[in-house]
Amino acid sequence: MDKTHLKGKQSGLDSLVTQLQGTRTINTIDKSKKDWDKYVTQNKLEKALEQNRKDGYIAKQKFIEDAERAERENAKGSTRPPVKK
Repeated sequence: MDKTHLKGKQSGLDSLVTQLQGTRTINTIDKSKKDWDKYVTQNKLEKALEQNRKDGYIAKQKFIEDAERAERENAKGSTRPPVKK
C-alpha cells in the first residue's frame, strides 16, 4: 500500500524503505519472462502449454528409452518376474 495517499504522510520507516528501494532496473531475461507470462495469461494458454509439457519431447524420449531397454532385456532372456499390477 502506498502510504503517500494516506493523509500525504509517510512514517520514518516507510520513507527509509522508499529510499532504499530506489528505482528498480530489470534485465532482459526477467523482462522477457514477464512478457511471456503476461502473453500466456492473456491468451489463456496455460492448459495447452501444460499438456504439451506432459506430452512433450522429453516425455517421448523417456518412453522410447524405456521401450528400448525393455526390448533389450527381453532379447537377452531376462528372468525377471513380470510386474504385478
